[in-house]
Amino acid sequence: MKLAPAKGWRYNKWNWFMGYIVIIDFAIAGLMLWVISGRILERKATLDPLTQAYNRQGFDWKLASQGEKETTVIMLDIDDFKSINDVFGHQTGDAVLVQLTRNLQKCFGPKAIIGRNGGDEFVVALPGRMSDNRPAIKGLSVLKQEAASNGEAIPFSVSIGYSEFPGQAKDYEEALKFADAALYEVKIAGKNNFASYKSSLTEKKHHNQLGLGLRALAAGDPTPLLVMQMDTKEAIYVNKSLLELFGCELSSEFYDYYGQSLLNLISPGDQARVKKEFTDFVESAVDEERFRGDCQILTADARTLRVFCDMKYSVNQRYGALVHISFVLN
Repeated sequence: MKLAPAKGWRYNKWNWFMGYIVIIDFAIAGLMLWVISGRILERKATLDPLTQAYNRQGFDWKLASQGEKETTVIMLDIDDFKSINDVFGHQTGDAVLVQLTRNLQKCFGPKAIIGRNGGDEFVVALPGRMSDNRPAIKGLSVLKQEAASNGEAIPFSVSIGYSEFPGQAKDYEEALKFADAALYEVKIAGKNNFASYKSSLTEKKHHNQLGLGLRALAAGDPTPLLVMQMDTKEAIYVNKSLLELFGCELSSEFYDYYGQSLLNLISPGDQARVKKEFTDFVESAVDEERFRGDCQILTADARTLRVFCDMKYSVNQRYGALVHISFVLN
């Protein structure tokens, strides 16, 4: 015996149609959620959480995605940022970083790719040649910059270096290195300024940083300091005080004068003794070992000065064996 309605089973086609619509709606909603969540994750992966500028990974990706267009590449950092943190606290330091990001957006406009390398160092890519973008860069340099913290206006300044791709560099990575070299020159010259890259800055292949924050010390360390790489005998760091001691205006002038030999800095009458003492020291030195002595140096403008030298041997993960030499007038 079978049970069935008197008029037989009927199928409501409208209900089936609505069922299909609901299933499709759920599928579209799921796809949209997947896309949105993916974009959120991508955004988190490429943006600096504090400033909302690109992080270095995001900046590099964004820069590469625009192809080989004519671009001005800028590197900048905040002058004496450590002092801001030490005096006013890290919350104020964060406020300064956020305000600088806003200032970068204001000065360079919506087409700028703005990134934060980490700490107080920022990178920017602008469409066009250096000469076209110089007014905007100068505008940032002379801008009165201050951040509000706890009801107080905290003034700050920046140092800026910039270069051009493809006019000066073979790729974006090299353009960033060139901009960094120009930034180093600004630090050496006293900070709170801007400078474009010139080929003389890297002809001697010197390095700007040792991973020790030396660029931040470049303009402020009162003791003349030279850092020499032992494998190549190359001077890879000098500060402003050393340039003044040896009568040089730019670090590139000092590198030319140094010529990959410490003896070029020593008065001829002291060269033989200094060579022996230095050789004996580095042949047996271990990490952090020091040697102290005095000698006469010969400056680039032909002055002879007697100085006290404090040498420290160290081993750096990136650069290998280094000798740090401090000169003090005796």
